[in-house]
Amino acid sequence: IIVQPDRVTIGNGPAFGCVLMKDFLSKLAKRIKHNNTAFENYHRIFVPEGKPLRDNPKEALRVNVLFQHIQNLLSSETAVLAETGDSWFNCQKLKLPEG
Repeated sequence: IIVQPDRVTIGNGPAFGCVLMKDFLSKLAKRIKHNNTAFENYHRIFVPEGKPLRDNPKEALRVNVLFQHIQNLLSSETAVLAETGDSWFNCQKLKLPEG
C-alpha cells in the first residue's frame, strides 16, 4: 500500500484519489493492534552518538555494547564483513576510518 498526501494505491492495482493521508492513517490506526516490538529492538541495538556505553560485568553482553567495542577496534587496516541479521544492521552504523 502506497499512501500519498491525497491518494492511496494498493499494490500495482487500484489507486484511490481524494483520500487524505491523515484520514487514511487515523482509520488504519483504529484497526491495528499496538505493537512495541520494533521500538524495543531499536532501543536494544541503539548506540547514542558520543556516549560511551556502560555495562555491568555480570550481565550478558548486549549487541550495542559489542558493537561499541568493534567500533573502537576499527582502523584503516581493518576490513569489515557482516552477515545477515543484527551484525548487518549494526555494521551500517559503524563509522569507518579513512582508508
